[in-house]
Amino acid sequence: MSSNIKQLDQMTPEEKRAMLAQLMQKKNGDVKTAPVSFAQQRLWFVEQLYQDSPMNNVPLVLRLRGFLDLKALEWSLQEIVNRQAVFRTTFAAVEGRPVQRIHPPKPFALPLIDLSGLPEGEREAEAERLMTEEAARTFDLGRDLLFRASVIREEDEEHRLMLTMHHIATDGWSRGVLLKELIHFYRARTQGVEVQLPELEVSYVDFAVWQRDHLKDDHLYGMLGYWKDHLAGAPALLDLPLDRPRPGKESFSGGQVRMQGSAGLLQRLKELSRREEATLFMTLLAAYYTLLCRYNRQESIVIGTPVANRTRQEQEGLIGFFVNMLPLHLDLSGDPTFCELLQRTKKAALGAFAHQDLPFERLVEELDVERNLNQSPLFQTTFTLQNAPSTALELPGLVLDVFEQTNGTAKFDLSLFLWEADGGLAGGFEYKTDLFEAGTVERLSHHYLTLLESIVNAPDSRISELPIMTAQERAHLVQLGETETVSVRDELLHQLFEEQVLRTPDHPALVFEGRTMSYRELNERANRVAHHLKAQGLGRCQLAAIFMERSFEMVVAVFGVLKAGAAYLPLDPDYPAERLQFMLDDSEARFVLTMEALAGNMPANQAKLLCLDRDWAEIARSNADNPEGGALPSDPAYVIYTSGSTGRPKGVVTAHRGICNTIRWYHDDFPMTTEDAQVLKSPFSFDASVTEFFVPLSLGARIVIARQGAHRDPGYLAGLMAHEQVTVIQVVPTQLQMLLDEPRFAECVHLRQVYCGAELMTTSLLERFHVASEADLINMYGPTEVSVECTYWFCERGDERHAIPIGRPIPRMHLYVLDERLEPVPIGAVGEIYIGGIGVGLGYLNRPELTAERFLQSPFAAAGSGERLYKTGDLARWNAEGALEIIGRADHQVKIRGHRVELSEIENLVHEADGVRNAVALAREVEGDTRLIVYITLDKNIANPFEAEAPGEETPARQLALSLQQRFKELLPAFMVPSAVIPLEEMPLLPSGKINHNQLPEPKIERNTHIEFVMPQSESEVLIAAIWREVLKVDQVGLHDNFFDLGGHSLLVIQVHTKLCRELNRDIALVEMFQHPTVYALAKLLSAPENHDSRDSLSMQQAELAAEARSDAMQRRKEGRQQRRDARQ
Repeated sequence: MSSNIKQLDQMTPEEKRAMLAQLMQKKNGDVKTAPVSFAQQRLWFVEQLYQDSPMNNVPLVLRLRGFLDLKALEWSLQEIVNRQAVFRTTFAAVEGRPVQRIHPPKPFALPLIDLSGLPEGEREAEAERLMTEEAARTFDLGRDLLFRASVIREEDEEHRLMLTMHHIATDGWSRGVLLKELIHFYRARTQGVEVQLPELEVSYVDFAVWQRDHLKDDHLYGMLGYWKDHLAGAPALLDLPLDRPRPGKESFSGGQVRMQGSAGLLQRLKELSRREEATLFMTLLAAYYTLLCRYNRQESIVIGTPVANRTRQEQEGLIGFFVNMLPLHLDLSGDPTFCELLQRTKKAALGAFAHQDLPFERLVEELDVERNLNQSPLFQTTFTLQNAPSTALELPGLVLDVFEQTNGTAKFDLSLFLWEADGGLAGGFEYKTDLFEAGTVERLSHHYLTLLESIVNAPDSRISELPIMTAQERAHLVQLGETETVSVRDELLHQLFEEQVLRTPDHPALVFEGRTMSYRELNERANRVAHHLKAQGLGRCQLAAIFMERSFEMVVAVFGVLKAGAAYLPLDPDYPAERLQFMLDDSEARFVLTMEALAGNMPANQAKLLCLDRDWAEIARSNADNPEGGALPSDPAYVIYTSGSTGRPKGVVTAHRGICNTIRWYHDDFPMTTEDAQVLKSPFSFDASVTEFFVPLSLGARIVIARQGAHRDPGYLAGLMAHEQVTVIQVVPTQLQMLLDEPRFAECVHLRQVYCGAELMTTSLLERFHVASEADLINMYGPTEVSVECTYWFCERGDERHAIPIGRPIPRMHLYVLDERLEPVPIGAVGEIYIGGIGVGLGYLNRPELTAERFLQSPFAAAGSGERLYKTGDLARWNAEGALEIIGRADHQVKIRGHRVELSEIENLVHEADGVRNAVALAREVEGDTRLIVYITLDKNIANPFEAEAPGEETPARQLALSLQQRFKELLPAFMVPSAVIPLEEMPLLPSGKINHNQLPEPKIERNTHIEFVMPQSESEVLIAAIWREVLKVDQVGLHDNFFDLGGHSLLVIQVHTKLCRELNRDIALVEMFQHPTVYALAKLLSAPENHDSRDSLSMQQAELAAEARSDAMQRRKEGRQQRRDARQ
């Protein structure tokens, strides 16, 4: 024995390590292969996807002050690796599945990096660089040991120990085990005492094998049953206040924001927890649910939380990846008090803890959750209260401090970590930098701490009442949406036009199909109509309906009604007769102004009929001077009907004072001259037509009137704009998309200003527009109830933001983003837009209860001012720049191709039909197109609703669906007609009993089997049917099928038109697509000789002139833009 010891003493360190390796190899045998745990399996798979990411690195850095025995430290780490087999494990794939390979112990090296020779100023920076570099150095799971260490020497008695592990081999609990063993081994080595650590009874491999054997049959299905019930109705995605869109594939780049609670907060939270018989974890978690709910208005939220998952005592001393993630789903509906929410949280947490054995990975697999590379399944935010056993950091002769080193990544969108430190509550948020700016997360952390203070002060308050902001922050948010309150001149809408008539009497005011009308002639004709109407008894605060297609006469009628002191009501000739009847009856209009050709289409009503063409001889005898007297600025100027939630349309009444403020804002910020021309192309019943009328005609510009239906024909519209050298146009985004798809849009070289609104503007559409045109684009927002426009955003070129704002309020308008209690929400949080100021309308015609519901007294206005706020139903948030971004809707209203649609109006119509038990209407995305879909269930007394009585007949369910489609066409405007009615046996329900919209089936548009299916035969029939199938996303198109019955609408007609023209290499008038809606009719039309319409295309000479003008026009636009920007600054 003594000779062996003598021989050992004579060995070099390298020879000692070699002998030790041989002895260990002999003792432990060869490499062992074992199954992986479910958690390891998931992490191994993630590593295959993101091999170069350090997101699963777990760094730990200890600062060691005092005398450090490097040999003792190296020996200690060697002993830990020998003891914990997981640190000697690599992973391999066997038939595509991972296995773990446990290697025998090998010598463990502890490199020393000596920085003591560097100048003091450089030493710290180099040490930080090395720590960051080490934390980000990735592991190769197939080759590397999963634990490495190195030491940085800064001075003789100041070192940093860098430990890096892979998460597949460790977790939060394991960190405490590692530190405990390091202290025991180092103390034993340096003090010559025995190591006081018990032998490990099991290894991590034993746990992996046990887990797979344990999760079988009844036990597995029992736990699965719990989790399926618990997660029923849970949202797939949490709406977080993201600053950037989700990338297609996550980078996992992360940042951190720290926070520290005030003194005494932790103690008060513990007292509240004891009083409510809950744990501190439950209280802090309930507060986090509250914060998220206040930010995103979601009442169903899933938060992931880790559990140590060491359910057996012998596992407590193991290092390994035991931790399991539990998805805690909470229902926050009903605005509970915080104490009530705490009890809900307690119940959810206790249930989850009782079923924690089911690995998260297995749960995701069994639930068949859709996997995405840009979001984690089931939850995207986590909450952790770090309470693993702490270890006193004491080593002989050394003072230890832990560096909070990170690897620069984030596994989840947002993670909240909390712990107790120095008697108080400390913590922070970890976040993905792909999604969040640091400022957003800093605000979130401040609001969480403020919320905790509010909770301990008033735990019985409802969660909506608990302050999450300081008084100073609230005041700032109120001021953010307020603009100047200087008074505006009291004026009338038509007077703005009359003033312009005096300035440019002989300048063209209107252009329509080759004819022009001067300002003088338009004014005189309108004056004659006004005097005639007044003589017939029309006056202040009365209504006159205008039932006309776009024409000179329409404009004359509008001004004539206004000059008579009355308000005008636009009626769209394309509306169904029943809807027109309702609007006339509801409005009690005194007159209807129309043309003789349309008079026969008017439903019977009490109003006097005036045909401007038939009755012109009599009208012309009236005075041509401007009428005296008339309306007051507070009187109604017009009434526009919009979709109504009660099932009937509602008339929005707008005062002269409000709309004049909007027009004056255009004058100041976006002036026009006599050189400008704007297209009048919006449907007359759409509020965009108001500014198309009155802005250009109050500034001396020309209005180019587009023929009826032009808003659906981008080819005609682009040709008209190029021919008439149009400089300004107002469109909704879907119309802009149509124009950009039109080749002739390239000829619109004079265009300098495009106003866009009524729908969400996307970055892709904006980028495409900026490539196609040199014009400026202004994104606008404003419900009909607030005089057309109330915010705007100038879209700069090269701006790479992910959400295009609707901007800031126009002068004398006030916008607030509020919660249900009319309190401001924080920057980044979602709230409802409320609008105040001079532009707020007078209310809804003859609907006092609805007016009182939507037009509220402003809590922010001076006492006695009488200022009201319009409750829009639109959800938005303030961004960090102080601009508004639209999020969606708070109610049952959607936007379809720029039109407001109350889904409840459609649902009410369905419920009126015999045989319908329940119905829900939704706007669904179908292959990138937004379509209205109705789902119905049938009355119980209908026998066998899904079985046909005889072969070849429709089922009762299908018959009802077809009859409803016909009813929609008879009663609703075209834009409100649903694309499909889908009968269901039962509506899918949430546990609350509400309809689960997420479980409603994807819409499938079916052909009308009442129409005999005939296979298309000729070459043109086959081509048309093929294009219809592609555009409509249907499987079958017959010769006599109607395009619109198959789910088609005006925008899809555009796609068919474009493809058909390209395939046939010929021009087809778009209107003919509407006039021939079956394959047979359209094919027959196309077989006729080609008919060129000179109005739809530019002549060669005009095209050449346009090309020559392009360069000069572009230069003028650039100079004009710069001048306007300079003026604004």
